[in-house]
Amino acid sequence: YGGSRITGSNMDRMIAQSVVLGKGAVALMRYLNAPVEKFHVNESHGFFVPIALIEEAMAKGMSTDRAIAYARAHGIYDSHAYWRGQSCV
Repeated sequence: YGGSRITGSNMDRMIAQSVVLGKGAVALMRYLNAPVEKFHVNESHGFFVPIALIEEAMAKGMSTDRAIAYARAHGIYDSHAYWRGQSCV
């Protein structure tokens, strides 16, 4: 994640990969018309999933508060260091 010592791991690459993994996952599921009740976000890899869901909701005309509630309702976050899932926003 973010590259290797050989290919040059750095923060810019990590952020770029997070954008692709997070926003790309939402876009791909929508493109495929795949029914998704909740996006499971694990660690920082999926940071941009709730961002994509908020953008999606606001594009449909929701207020910021309602868009955040929409993202919370459609995502779950967990961490390898935490034993219980929680809202991703």
